[in-house]
Formats: sequence, C-alpha cells, structure tokens
Amino acid sequence: MKNIIDFNYPAKLMFQADDQWCYGREPLLRRMKDGSLVASIYSGGPYEPHIDNKVLLIRSEDNGNTWSKPIMLFSHPRRAVMPTEIFTYGGNPIMFFSTFLPEHNYREISSFNSLSEDNGRSWGKPVQVNGCGSYAVREGMVLEDGTWLFPVHWMEVREGWNWVDNNNSSITKKWMYCSGVIRTNNQGKEFQKFGYIHLPDYRYHLWEPACVALTGRHLVMLMRAEGTGWLYRSDSYDAGLSWTVPEQTEIPNPASKFCLKKVGNTILLINNFNNLHDSDKGFVNRNHLEIWASNDNLLSFYKKTAICKQDACIFYPHGFIENDILYLAVENGVSHYFLT
Repeated sequence: MKNIIDFNYPAKLMFQADDQWCYGREPLLRRMKDGSLVASIYSGGPYEPHIDNKVLLIRSEDNGNTWSKPIMLFSHPRRAVMPTEIFTYGGNPIMFFSTFLPEHNYREISSFNSLSEDNGRSWGKPVQVNGCGSYAVREGMVLEDGTWLFPVHWMEVREGWNWVDNNNSSITKKWMYCSGVIRTNNQGKEFQKFGYIHLPDYRYHLWEPACVALTGRHLVMLMRAEGTGWLYRSDSYDAGLSWTVPEQTEIPNPASKFCLKKVGNTILLINNFNNLHDSDKGFVNRNHLEIWASNDNLLSFYKKTAICKQDACIFYPHGFIENDILYLAVENGVSHYFLT
C-alpha cells in the first residue's frame, strides 16, 4: 500500500505499524452504544503465529476521523492470543478470542470471551466459551427467533497426532480446517455446535466462514477454501442445525477472509475477487477488493464496486451496516484503514 489515495472512497488511517507493534492483522470494527467506534487488532511479536501474539484495541470518539494509540488488551505468558469477533447485538459487547500454541499451528485452539460494561473502555476477566472450547468463533448474527449463531472453524488432525517437527509442512498440511456453527438460546451462557462442513481432500481447508440469513430458517455459509481459488458454499434450511455438503461457487478468492452483510433483500459480499492462490507469494494476490451485491441469494451479482485500485494489496475487510452506510476496516499487514 503506497498511500491513502489508492482508495476510491474517503479513508482514514486507523493503525500504523511501528517499532513497538511491527505489524497488525485482522481489525474487527464495531460501534458501541455510546456512539464511539472500537477495533481490535491482532499483533505482538515479530509475526503471526508467534508466542507473543496479543490483542490490541483502538478507539475513535469522532466517528472514525481519528483513532487512539493501541493499548494491549489481552496477552498470555505461554500462548498466542488472537481476536476473532466483537459481538454487539445482545446488549453489552462481547469479545471472542482464541489462545493457542503457535508451534501446533492452530490445531488446539481454546476460545474465550470477555464482556465490557462501559462501551469497550474496559473488559472483564476472560472466561472460556461454554460448550465451545476448541473452535475459532467468527462473526455472529441473531436469528429470527432470537437465537445467537456464530460460524466457527477448527483444525482437525487426520494424520501426525504425535508430530514433533514444527517445520514439517507435509504433516501440518494434513491438519484440516473444518467449519460449522455454534448456537445459544440463552445469550451465551451455553453453546452447542452444529455442522461438520469439510472436504475429503487433504490439500483443501474450509475455514474463516461467514453466514447470512436468506429467510428465517434458510442460512447460507461461504468459506475460504485454501488452495482452490474459489469460495465454497453450504446451506442450512433449519436455522443452522444441519448443513448441506459444501460445493464450490464461482466466486473467486485468493485464500483470504471476506465479509458478508445483508441490507433488506440485498446481500453484500466484500471480498478480494482474485482466484490466484500461491501461498508462497504471501499477501501479493490479495488485491481486487470489491463489493458485490446480490438479490437472488448469492446465485448472481447485479452490481460490482471496487473499493480501491485493483492492484492495491488491501484485504481482510470487517465491519457493519448502520443507516444504510457500510463501515469497513481493512488492512495490509502494517496499515489499517477505516472507510464508509
């Protein structure tokens, strides 16, 4: 990212890597009840995953025009810590985050959450997510009957359970990501997991899922499918209790996180629409960040809007819709930007 004029919409710098925080990943953007904005950031250590990974928090009191310096929110002396969701639809905001041993390559994630009672200015003591000990919790939603539903993913060890060499990629590539959902009918006191969405081929993962409701009980899940160049899809017709066999879509994706939002009958997909997926090149293929709009349940898209210059390496969108305005946080590993 050269400078801010790469964007097609007004953008403000949220976070910039420096000597203390040498990189920043996966901003999670949310509005607090008092009108302020908060965003968590995954940083700490020289890279990720690393034992020094931590959860940072930044804040804006002027609707995203300026942002505070990051403060360290959660860390662990022996485990990496990664934020995965800030849920604001149930009253006080709840932050979900995962701890893990980096040398295990995410295979034994533990999920925790923390509650804020003062609009994200302070956060309570982390507690393990009841009924969801080993899943990475992604962006949640409230179903028609009031049920909270969160897509999740986890790493399944199919071979190499007694693995020792943390550089043996031939083994770690066989620890497959699978997806599903967790649901709660009592506002997070207890969760249950549903769905086992996976591919049989060792080469491909299904992870970083996102869900949207098409009707009251018909949900769709899109998933990052490592090594394929496309997003995969699964449907549920019973509000997330069961899911169809995943199928490849015609939506390109360079093995990167995306964002799903719904406004009325329109579904917005914010994604890097590029099907190049050479992992050896790092982030270079995470360009073509666009918003695609669908009014036929993601079967086709009637409008496609570029967020920034097509060759700009900007990715991992996250945000929310408020009064028909889409608020987004995006990043490139060292700089995070806020757009509306």
